[in-house]
Amino acid sequence: MLRKYVQVDDNNVAICPAYVYGEVDAPFSVIPHENPENVEVGTKWDGSNWVQTEDLVRSKRDKLLVEQVDVVAGNSLRWASLSADEQSSWSTYRNALLNLPQQEGFPNSVVWPQKP
Repeated sequence: MLRKYVQVDDNNVAICPAYVYGEVDAPFSVIPHENPENVEVGTKWDGSNWVQTEDLVRSKRDKLLVEQVDVVAGNSLRWASLSADEQSSWSTYRNALLNLPQQEGFPNSVVWPQKP
């Protein structure tokens, strides 16, 4: 018999899907789940739902800053080739990403800014 779980840390934050065959209990902390592969790593079980954690949202934000903003704003030649309006749009986007933690409802209800 296959049993499906989400492996969690001591704070009930998802680490990875876990599958156990037979009647033996899992040798690590788990939460039963019908589709463990659909649980986002880094979300936290609050007793009834998987919710985003501050660390997870900050990690997503940081990834966007590195992969989308830094390649434009951090490249002086590329930045200089942009119009003043384009530079302003990128600066606004960057600041909106940096200010995500100040949004009301953070980290559970985050409005992600649109990339220019």
